[in-house]
Amino acid sequence: MKKLSIFTAVLLSMGMLVLSCNKVETEKEQVIEVPEETIEEAQPVEMLFSAEVSAKEATKSVDAGGVTAWQAGETLAMYYQKNDDSYALATVTVGTPRGDGSAPITATLDNAKNGSALKFVYPASLSDASGDFDPSLLAAQHGTIEDISDNFYAATGTGTLVTDGTSCSTSESVKVTNQILIGKFIPESGGTAIDGITKLTIIDGTYTYTITPESASFDDQGIYVAMMPVDSKEVTIAAETASDSFVFFKSGITLAVGNLYNNLAIPMVSGKLIDTSTADALRTTLNSASSGDVILMAAGTYVESNSNFIAFDGKDVTVRAASGAKVIIQAKVSVTISNGATAKFVDVTFDASHLNDIQAWYEHVIYATDDNVNNKLILENCELKGFGKNNSAIYCSSSNVLASISINNCYFHDNMKSCVFTENTSYPKDFTMTNSTIANISTNTESYWAGIFDIRSTTAAVKVDHCTFYNCNPMNTDYGAIGKGGSSNVVISNSIFMLPTATDGIRVVKCPGGTVNYCLVFNYLKDSGWGIHSNLTKSDCINSDPKFVDAENNNFKLDTGSPALTASSSGGPIGDPRWY
Repeated sequence: MKKLSIFTAVLLSMGMLVLSCNKVETEKEQVIEVPEETIEEAQPVEMLFSAEVSAKEATKSVDAGGVTAWQAGETLAMYYQKNDDSYALATVTVGTPRGDGSAPITATLDNAKNGSALKFVYPASLSDASGDFDPSLLAAQHGTIEDISDNFYAATGTGTLVTDGTSCSTSESVKVTNQILIGKFIPESGGTAIDGITKLTIIDGTYTYTITPESASFDDQGIYVAMMPVDSKEVTIAAETASDSFVFFKSGITLAVGNLYNNLAIPMVSGKLIDTSTADALRTTLNSASSGDVILMAAGTYVESNSNFIAFDGKDVTVRAASGAKVIIQAKVSVTISNGATAKFVDVTFDASHLNDIQAWYEHVIYATDDNVNNKLILENCELKGFGKNNSAIYCSSSNVLASISINNCYFHDNMKSCVFTENTSYPKDFTMTNSTIANISTNTESYWAGIFDIRSTTAAVKVDHCTFYNCNPMNTDYGAIGKGGSSNVVISNSIFMLPTATDGIRVVKCPGGTVNYCLVFNYLKDSGWGIHSNLTKSDCINSDPKFVDAENNNFKLDTGSPALTASSSGGPIGDPRWY
């Protein structure tokens, strides 16, 4: 197996550059005589820049394929200042390497200024117009070590030009040091390397790298990729063969500059990376998916038409944004769950704010369409906003089933109907909502008798923990932010409930029984100022202003001195942790 060696100070180790600049004055043009004055234009002065690159501290070569440390004809970009204080970019060419590891370099400069700051980028093709390394130019690669050595082995350096008009030198030793890492990726499925990959895409939330082979496909010996450093981030990877597609995602990944990560085994699962270039991309991909697949969504707005449902039909499928991608679904059609499917969405925004009240989503956003007792819904890091009066965000009729609903780190806001409304009195069995914010929800625009989170199952275990509720105003004031509710097994803890102004009649919660612990309630006048129905037991709660920084503009960060900062069961803050 070929071995690659990289060092942090790599590519160029430029010692003192002993320069000679031959000043070549171009032939002067004829001076034009003007009656009252003579105008002379400054003439360009070309300087022949010649220097020596000293022996390197460490080879830039990748000890594979016999690549030499320096090759004649290689180029660097050099950015310098001119005498008129403008800046220019020159191409520095490497000459024939010497036996001691040094090599001459040459360039032609125009009116170079004494003391000019120099910036170097290797190779020259990776420099932007300002002489800085442009990482976006790593986006398209071919996956071989030779391709990286020739085109992507990025390094940068600085120096100072000194000239007396006839000769040039630098004031100090110049080093050009490595800016990348190299990963040798081996995508696997079921513990076996995937052969015949035609495309590999790596997304780290800042950069996207697309690797395609120069021949028909990659073999199973590994794919080399030049990358920028990754510091404790989520990385997603998608691989395609002629007949299959695979995905991988993992958070907390760190890859440091200057290192070779050899033989990175990537355990991939069946799935696909989609983008907005294909009409109805989510629906089409979901229809052909198998249970256990993962659908990765590249950044963009997905406008799904209203011809058919986005159906999770008997399939356990995860739909998630690629690392760092902002994914918005602006569908006019519902996501449906049936035949024992588990629908899971991660890092996705459902947005209907572009539609008017009557159009807003075709029916409900997400709902069950049959009575299968294994239908499940999971939402993580999702946003649901702008839904009008004709739908709920999540809905289940009295004859259909959502066996469990799990909501974590989500944000519901600016809706005109229930966030969750389940009419079945036997299901769900479990409803959990944690670390979430619910703001500016109102059902008082029509005769719609439900709470904001209305779980009518008499057997449900309802858990709400570390959530922030602001301006949640159901039409029927006897209901609540959580209610009307059918279960006695309700536990609400470490959460904040606030109305913008003191209001009589609106409740925080109404259900047959349960507990409210370590919560803050403000501006609810019903039930002796708590808004908590007498069926429930409250303990260690606060009736006080939480002191949001700017609630009117949806900033629910807890200001200094907020009583909510030390009100939790552990003595820490309560409410949605995103606002701490």
